[in-house]
Formats: sequence, C-alpha cells, structure tokens
Amino acid sequence: MSRIPPPDTPFEHSAAPAEEEGAVDPDDIGRTGEPGQRATEGHPYVNPLRALVLVVLSAAAIIESPTLALVVAGVLVMIFLHELGHFVMARRSDMKVTEFMIGFGPRIASFRRGEVEYGLKVLPLGAYVKIIGMADVEDVAPGEEPRAYRSKGYLARMGVAVAGSTMHFLLAVVLMFVTLVTLGESKPTHWVVGEVVPDSPAARAGIHEGDRVAAVDGRTVGTHAQMAVQTQQRPGETVPVELVDGERRRTVEVTLARGRWCSATTEPSSSSSATSRDGLG
Repeated sequence: MSRIPPPDTPFEHSAAPAEEEGAVDPDDIGRTGEPGQRATEGHPYVNPLRALVLVVLSAAAIIESPTLALVVAGVLVMIFLHELGHFVMARRSDMKVTEFMIGFGPRIASFRRGEVEYGLKVLPLGAYVKIIGMADVEDVAPGEEPRAYRSKGYLARMGVAVAGSTMHFLLAVVLMFVTLVTLGESKPTHWVVGEVVPDSPAARAGIHEGDRVAAVDGRTVGTHAQMAVQTQQRPGETVPVELVDGERRRTVEVTLARGRWCSATTEPSSSSSATSRDGLG
C-alpha cells in the first residue's frame, strides 16, 4: 500500500509554477484594452489601418470644409485643455493616473511614459484621464490604495474635479487678452473710409481710402453712423464735405448718392469694421 503523507508534509513537485493560471498582472489593473493592444514602457502602440483611415478622413474634411475642420480642431483643443487640468491636479495630489486619451473606442496610437499611457482613439467625441479608484467598487492593485482617488482628502478630490472647468475660464481670459492686444478695441469715433466704390460720386470727388469725413455741409460728424444720417437725408444734392487725412484737411464737393453701399473701417489702433448706407457711394 502507498503511504499517505501526514498533513504537515509538503508534496514534492518537479517544477514550481511561475504564476497561477489566469493571474492578473498588477500593472494591468486600472487600464483599458487588452495586453498587446496598448503601449508598454519603451514600446509604443500603433494600428496602421486606423491611423491611415484617420489621415484620409482628416484630409477629406480639410479639403471639403476647412471651416468645419477648424471648428472640430478647436473643440478638441478645448477638450484637451479641460482634461489637462484634471491630469495636472491629479498628479500634484499623487493620485495614480494610468491613461490620458484623446477620443474613445479602440486605440489608434499610444505611447507610455512611466505609469501613464498617452494616446489617440478612434472616436473624436471627447477625451479622458483615468485615475485609479474613482469608484468605490473599482479594483486597485495591492499597495496602491493610498494613491487612489477615493483615498485622498476632500480638498484634493475637489481640486481634481474643478480643474477642468478652471481651464475653460483661464482659456477665456487668455483669448480675450490676445484679442485685445492683437486686434484692439473698437472706437466709433476712430474710423476712416475703408473702400470707395469705383466711378461713384465719392470716387469722382476725390475721396480716398484712409480719409475720414469730419463734416458734411458744415455740420460736424463724429462717427460713421452720424455721417451716414447727414448724407442720406439729402440725396442728389451737391454739398461740401470736409475730409481729414492724417494732419491734412481738405474740402471737396460731393453729389450725394441714393442708397449706395460704402464701407468704413476703424483706424489701425482699433480692429472692428462697419458697413452702412452712407450716401457717398
């Protein structure tokens, strides 16, 4: 009869198994996609077919509707900055971030730096930053619970939550600053003639682009709208019009036209333009 070893006697094995069958790599916890379908440290992931489709569709969109393509690109940049706010605050709070992705669905391409995988996905419908422990029932790798979102204090979690919206406010401030610095502020009293219609009464009278109408028939006008009112009230009449070009003033005789379009634009210190019926043609 064979001898049955006592309970405290270990069985002998020819080779100890390296891992239990079906064991999960702790590094896979908190990540999306199957191993081999995502980047690892030092090994970027690229799906050539998806990348080719993206390039073709992007080129077609730019050719067909550049404006729409620009709008989509602008929205994606805005979404990227929103998620960047979450990402920065999570990292500052020592939360573990495993993914920073633009788009949803299957990956097109990605690369990994440290514990974070950065990439682009198929559906350009948004973006996301994946932080471990966002839900109470989410699995977290052993030893990483202190770095989970749910384990951090109230202020840290609140900072991550509001960081995305804060980026929108900062973006609005930056855009307003850039607009005012590069284009200027509209000043109704700082306008000049922007375009003279060829063979119009204004052109025949010698009015040029860059002139500013200072008075019509002796009545001072400060804005383009005031000048338009003065000229529209007297169609067909020939009246003296005082012009200012830099520091030089001159007066010309103009036969006021009826219902002709003429444009005015602001001086270089301002950016807005106006178009109205001014009667000068």
